[in-house]
Amino acid sequence: MQVDLRILRYDPERDGKPHWEAYTVEARPIERVLDLLHKVKYEQDGTLTFRRSCAHGVCGSDAMLINGRNRLACRIRVDQLGKGRITVAPLPGLPVVKDLVVDMDGFFEKYKSAMPYFVADSTPPPERERRQSPEDRARYDDTTKCILCAACTSSCPSFWAQPSYVGPAAIVNAHRFIFDSRDEAAEERLENLRYKTQIKTLQRRLREAVDSGDGEQIAAAQPDLNADRKQQVQSANEKFKSQFQSIVTGVGTSLSISGAQAQIKDALQKLGSAYQSSFAKVDCGG
Repeated sequence: MQVDLRILRYDPERDGKPHWEAYTVEARPIERVLDLLHKVKYEQDGTLTFRRSCAHGVCGSDAMLINGRNRLACRIRVDQLGKGRITVAPLPGLPVVKDLVVDMDGFFEKYKSAMPYFVADSTPPPERERRQSPEDRARYDDTTKCILCAACTSSCPSFWAQPSYVGPAAIVNAHRFIFDSRDEAAEERLENLRYKTQIKTLQRRLREAVDSGDGEQIAAAQPDLNADRKQQVQSANEKFKSQFQSIVTGVGTSLSISGAQAQIKDALQKLGSAYQSSFAKVDCGG
């Protein structure tokens, strides 16, 4: 059978933006999308770029957006996608390096922030393995199966909307160790994830508040303000923005949780004072 295959292509050295290219590929229903990509690369266009390794759903290298859903190209067959056109695009929410290859550095940094390794420092290691009951092992069995393909994380709207969000894959791998009865760093992992989310969320919300312009909102709500009053509002807003930048820049630079929390508290107090001093003399009518 012939398959109408559409691939979203992008070469940063030649293209201003991604574009779709069409290929007609001869394939059997039981062949996988990865097989189709190989045929295009080997038989039609050797410049097509994508990742793959084991080709058996274990390494997680070939996650892609296939027919509008994140899937592993080595696992999804042609007959599972119906008789229509098959579309293949890079994972959403991650920077595209070339064609179907995305930059995974940010994804793995967030994965590392979950401390995905065993911690047991309070007691010396036993002569043999650390034993665990089948019941304790079953508590985190599912989360040991993550292959770090980024399919779940890059399909998460919260990940798209808030770059600081660590994403499902990091949380899954944190779960794997938090619920391990032999591990001793559960609280540290939870605090670490909470800290990273709080710091970035604080900075984002503060910037959104300032960028939206309290002064502009006041002016919009008072259409009868004269020119002098509008100028007062705009000047006060610019003053507040300037103070905001210097206050918020240092938030999150502390290496300790308690230090970061103190920075947050101090920044909020300074922002409150800056806002009051900026708008104290503004006459908005009433």
